Amino acid sequence: MMHWKRRVAPYALSLFTCLSHPALAGGKTDFQVWDKNIVRGHLNKRLDLSLEAEFRYKNSGSTFYYNHEHVELPIHVTSFLTIGPAYRQIFQLNDNQRNQWTTTYYPNINIYFLWHLGPYHFYDRNRVSYVIKPGSPPNVWQYRNKLGVYRVLSDKLHGVRLFADNEIFIEQEQRGIYENRTTVGYNVGLFKKIRMDLAYRNRIVRITGGWEHDHILFISPSANF
Repeated sequence: MMHWKRRVAPYALSLFTCLSHPALAGGKTDFQVWDKNIVRGHLNKRLDLSLEAEFRYKNSGSTFYYNHEHVELPIHVTSFLTIGPAYRQIFQLNDNQRNQWTTTYYPNINIYFLWHLGPYHFYDRNRVSYVIKPGSPPNVWQYRNKLGVYRVLSDKLHGVRLFADNEIFIEQEQRGIYENRTTVGYNVGLFKKIRMDLAYRNRIVRITGGWEHDHILFISPSANF
């Protein structure tokens, strides 16, 4: 049996990379709760439908401030390549205007590369989006890259997986990487078609005058049909 240190090493390295970011030397910090709900279905051998709704709470989880609705049509080109045209609509609380919400339109295309090395399964998602903010020009192009890995820990019941991923954000009007998210957690099978992600997410995002550092409890139930 593989020694436990070899099992956790890749995830520990990813977490260390995030926690050692120079932005953590100071700036605003917060604890948040993010709840992402996903329903996936197979339309045919090569085409899926994915529906997603996410809700976010800031100020130590006390203030609901963000929601998005996302629909995607993943096309399985090969066993290692999937292309997913998608549309997302974002509703976000405006901190400068009390109880005022802004809407952002977010058409995007996702390219996924999938491979494995022994027991480790890797995924590399590349997302290109055109971010449309009515009344708040300019609209901008955005690129996001998420690189992740998971390993099946147990096949008992409906299975348990340990996973880690890191995502960077680059935007047309920003200089360099303006946001980084590192996530470490478990994916657990609750029923035959129902799974749950339970994870810790560390987010670093550039804000006016510095950086914001968020500690996030990430919960994501998913249904697969």
